[in-house]
Amino acid sequence: MTRGSQTLSERDWVFGSRPRRRLLEAILTGRQPEQGWSRGALADRAGVGANGGVDEHLTGLLRLGLVTLEQPNPQIWRRAEPPPKLAKKLAAVLRELGETTDRVPAMPTHRADPRASAIARLQAAERAIMTVAAEIEEQEMTRLRALLAEALTLLGA
Repeated sequence: MTRGSQTLSERDWVFGSRPRRRLLEAILTGRQPEQGWSRGALADRAGVGANGGVDEHLTGLLRLGLVTLEQPNPQIWRRAEPPPKLAKKLAAVLRELGETTDRVPAMPTHRADPRASAIARLQAAERAIMTVAAEIEEQEMTRLRALLAEALTLLGA
């Protein structure tokens, strides 16, 4: 299990989170254990840590009426009965998404050329200085222009 933000696969994108999608699949389309689900079992199904990683998702499912908390201690979770309309519709979406790939798209890498980036920043600084030229003394203006010209020369611009 990797921690932190991850690129979403096509199936996860609709839900904005892989653990949320996996938890919904477990609750809405999976087999419910006879004794219900423990918090730890649901965390495992979602692919998150048992110490708090699933709590926010379970709270959301509870607020939507998709699950019930049978016992507060130890926590026993069950699918809401009768299921709300939302549960049936989400289950249909999950089944449909189950037929799509679960590949994670390659993220395009954009590496800015450090030299080009430095030149662009210097040019932006030059424009800003020209904007306030009337407000600074001529001697300061001359010195700033010389510094910018020197920096651009060093960069070969």
